[in-house]
Amino acid sequence: MQTYDELVKLARIYLRQAREMTNPSESTEPMRMAKHYQCRAAELDGGKLPGIGEDGLGTDQFHWTGRYLWGKQRLS
Repeated sequence: MQTYDELVKLARIYLRQAREMTNPSESTEPMRMAKHYQCRAAELDGGKLPGIGEDGLGTDQFHWTGRYLWGKQRLS
């Protein structure tokens, strides 16, 4: 089982990869994975999403509700 800190680290790695992509369609998968690991970390912290440095990325389209992140894609 992965720890909270490991999950946050993975989320930050994927977010950094998404930022480095020059083609927006290519950044979709790393962004999805970043949000996935962020949500998994939140499950270990009472549902509180950890900050992964996503300010200014337009991630306000995502909404945390219970176990799932709703937005363009559903994550579980």
